[in-house]
Amino acid sequence: MAKHTHDLRLMMTLLPYAEHDLKDSGEGQTYAVLYDALQLELGRKQLYGTQVAKDKHDGHLFVLPMEESKAQVNLRLTKMKLPSIDDYLKMVGQVYGQQVQCCRRDG
Repeated sequence: MAKHTHDLRLMMTLLPYAEHDLKDSGEGQTYAVLYDALQLELGRKQLYGTQVAKDKHDGHLFVLPMEESKAQVNLRLTKMKLPSIDDYLKMVGQVYGQQVQCCRRDG
């Protein structure tokens, strides 16, 4: 819920608690979503690839900028016992009814 408030102070306050309680518990998706949302709100790139957006021109969904390669993100997700980014994006795509592209095409 904190992610959806876009309240930076609240998100920054809760992040350490989410990390402690969730990151390595096998239930780290909540932490990853909060972490990525906070990084994007701060003008940074995400670590887990959880945040997507719709292209204004063609309406396709794409993953917002990530700090590292897809392979590095998958290693991080595996350590946290989370699904790969491809599996996560398939789930997100099912929710939105369209495929999610891992990287936004420029142009």
